[in-house]
Amino acid sequence: MRSFFLICSIMLIVASSCRKELDFEFPDYPKLPVINCILSADSLINAHISLTDKQNDYPIGIIDNALVTINPGVGQGDTLVYQDEGLYFSKIYVIPGQEYICSLTVPDISTIVCSTFIPQKPKILDLKYLGVQNKISGGDVDFTISGFAEIQISFLTDQVESEYFELLLNSEHTKHNNCDPVFVNEGIPYALFSNELATSDTFNINLQFPAGPLMNMIQSFNESDSIAKNIFVELRKVNKDYYTYFKDLYFYLQGRYPGFGNGQLPVQLYSNIKEGMGIFAGYSSTVSDTLNFIYK
Repeated sequence: MRSFFLICSIMLIVASSCRKELDFEFPDYPKLPVINCILSADSLINAHISLTDKQNDYPIGIIDNALVTINPGVGQGDTLVYQDEGLYFSKIYVIPGQEYICSLTVPDISTIVCSTFIPQKPKILDLKYLGVQNKISGGDVDFTISGFAEIQISFLTDQVESEYFELLLNSEHTKHNNCDPVFVNEGIPYALFSNELATSDTFNINLQFPAGPLMNMIQSFNESDSIAKNIFVELRKVNKDYYTYFKDLYFYLQGRYPGFGNGQLPVQLYSNIKEGMGIFAGYSSTVSDTLNFIYK
């Protein structure tokens, strides 16, 4: 028994002697301009300009004296005007089907040039409400999930070309249930996807979403409930830079702020800015007619 306590004491001494506070500081990151600019067709252009800094430094180093110009492939360009908190605004509207070139000059730092192409607007063919799905097949096991409404949206795609899309419900990014092979293939809980699995030029997507939050604070349902509701869908046709960045952003945040038991490894966030950082991308969108249905 004495030997057991002696061994435990030695282990405690060794363990405590191995504990040492490390004074470690990440090296300074080189000062690079950062531009975050998402172009939306038919909307005015705005961009956030900042500088890279040390990890976890806050607030970030915004730039209030940059020269930011935007030039479309066709038409007149514009010099963005600084407003506040690193935000620069333009007076020109984004036109689908055009390439946009952005030039950013930060005094005493550098000049960077980036470009992106805005896709043409997608064409929605149909939108259907399929009801509330209470039973979902999970491989060889059936399990029950209550309160998931399901819709189907049909739209055109070019099966020959790689195209990228995003679905919003009632103008909001809504987490969905992975009921469609397209979403399972993407591996993220948001409706951002490619046409990789399209089998024809008509693309049909089934989307299941938690009905409760979308139904405006409805707390409970039973067989006697019969409530009239309506939704609309915004279908965005995004370019590859947009698709890659926001898909990476999900995994980046999962790795940076992992939950308990989350084994997600850190990932490098995608950027299409050479000699700088950030994202310059865009999309065009089409909004469906309002779909009226009875939630029961």
